[in-house]
Amino acid sequence: MNADLIVQWAGVIVPLVVLVVQGLLAWLMWSLRREYVTRADCNACHTTIETQIAGMDTRVAGLAGAVETAPTSKDMQTVMVQLAEISGELKAANARAEGQAELLKSVSRQVSMLNDYHVTKNGRDR
Repeated sequence: MNADLIVQWAGVIVPLVVLVVQGLLAWLMWSLRREYVTRADCNACHTTIETQIAGMDTRVAGLAGAVETAPTSKDMQTVMVQLAEISGELKAANARAEGQAELLKSVSRQVSMLNDYHVTKNGRDR
């Protein structure tokens, strides 16, 4: 009797267990579908990345051209030497201008004295 009961329940329990397992697998597959990227999304992302890389290649090539035309350290040293020479020339010109200013003050003082003398002398003679 026990063997007959087991066979009878096995005909009901086994399909029920299989149905529950299949339901769990279906739910698991549905959940995984939401977690993983689809092939279309992957291809779209891949295309976007390739476009960005192509743009970066263009920018890098442009930077390489700019670096090639940038002045070298030797060029910058030459510019610094020329700036130092110009600075020295400007200081010398400034010193000459200050000397000229002193001479002009001296001459101006003398002209003023002569002017005062001649104006007052001519004013007394009249």
